[in-house]
Amino acid sequence: MNTRWRRYLRFFGRNVQADVDDELRFHLEMRARDYKDSGLASGDAWRAAGERFGNYTDVNNTLVNHDLGLARRQDRRAIMDDLAQDIRYAFRSLRRAPAFALVAIATLALGIGANTAMFSIVDAIVVRSLPFPRADQLVSISASVLAEATRIGELSHSYSAVAAYRVAQQNLWTIFNAEIVASWH
Repeated sequence: MNTRWRRYLRFFGRNVQADVDDELRFHLEMRARDYKDSGLASGDAWRAAGERFGNYTDVNNTLVNHDLGLARRQDRRAIMDDLAQDIRYAFRSLRRAPAFALVAIATLALGIGANTAMFSIVDAIVVRSLPFPRADQLVSISASVLAEATRIGELSHSYSAVAAYRVAQQNLWTIFNAEIVASWH
């Protein structure tokens, strides 16, 4: 692609390496042209320009690193300027409509509070390990009757302890009705 057009078609951001290459090529061409104008042959002029220029790779790497750092600083500055502008605009908008501001702040507070409560519940139920020493060594054995679980504990010598639990599914409406009926009787 033509180098002139490449500068104007920056759809995907800067191409620092291409810019440095273009700039260094320009300087070498200008130096070689000066040597040609002073009477050197074309090959000798290019060789003299290269010798005068120095180590091309070192200069190229130094300039690319410098330009990348400069580009990062400019990008950061642009992002911070945009953020400051957005914050100023938000405060002006909220000052113009205080009722909307209060509703928006209350909605955010409720949403953050609900998220915190849900995360606390999930953390307590799902994420944290069981409250047993060496919880990574727990084993689950399926037993249908409590007596069967007790017998496994008595006969087994490879377990340090056996505990039984029961999973029950209940409908909250049934529990609520049972409490109401129990309180009436």
